[in-house]
Amino acid sequence: MEDMADVIATDQGKRVMWEIMEMCGVAQKNMHIDPQAMARQEGLRSIGLDIQSWATAASPQHVMKMIQDNGEKIGLLQQEEIDEDEGDD
Repeated sequence: MEDMADVIATDQGKRVMWEIMEMCGVAQKNMHIDPQAMARQEGLRSIGLDIQSWATAASPQHVMKMIQDNGEKIGLLQQEEIDEDEGDD
């Protein structure tokens, strides 16, 4: 756990972690006609989610920073921004 906290604390570690999560399709829904392709995609996503959970357990503040820095690229922050705007009324 300490090693992950050390890695995710660095800018380089956050960038590498983000790339891994993108490669694994963590933020994607997997719909595929071919069941083998879908199983492969879900397997990759499962590994990515496990790594994300590990990083979050080790250093939640650094994972949040990573998402804030990169989340807009894939729409992760759009709903939060909408919710915040609605709360201002």
